[in-house]
Amino acid sequence: MYRFDFEDEFTAIGGEEFFDKGICIIEWGEKIQGLLPKNYLKIEIQKNTDDDHSRNIILTPHGARYESIVERILP
Repeated sequence: MYRFDFEDEFTAIGGEEFFDKGICIIEWGEKIQGLLPKNYLKIEIQKNTDDDHSRNIILTPHGARYESIVERILP
């Protein structure tokens, strides 16, 4: 999404259709926050401030299906 500035640019290319076709990974998804489906899993990768060679992965579920998945991954 880094090339788009507005949600309507995403819809103009038919972007919302990607959500219906299995797994869809969107980088910079916050740019189309209002268009994201009700149920999705947000995955953030952040630099670990204590170790330049490692990263922190944060999973944020949206919807019961993804809450269940995250509960199985993270006890």
